[in-house]
Amino acid sequence: MKQINILVVEDDFLNRRLIRKVLVENNYQVFEAKNLKESMENLERSIPDMAILDINLGDTEQNGIYIGHLIKEKYAIPFIYLTAYDTPDIVKKAINTTPPLTLPNHSKMLISWHPFEIALQQISGKEKPGNLLS
Repeated sequence: MKQINILVVEDDFLNRRLIRKVLVENNYQVFEAKNLKESMENLERSIPDMAILDINLGDTEQNGIYIGHLIKEKYAIPFIYLTAYDTPDIVKKAINTTPPLTLPNHSKMLISWHPFEIALQQISGKEKPGNLLS
């Protein structure tokens, strides 16, 4: 069975490493990026099977929602958002791509999350990529 490749876009080094650790422990191949530039470089080198995007990357214009729009338009791979900022304003901005999700309190919950499971189904062809609300 092919190993699933996941792009993790997270500006916080410790959060990025924690997410990587959990995914690698569960046999996923992980590529990391801390901002728009690094995420685009990763996507141009090799298109992953899915992406996990932090919404707040420190840049209000080129944040995770912006990257989500680019991924949806250009790469058509499933992705989910991780965020500690699930305000109504953020939900409104992100709703056209996929629903934003609050980061679980315990990182090991990531792989048993319903949106993560839906994204994995999209990879295997059981669901259509894109908006997880569809």
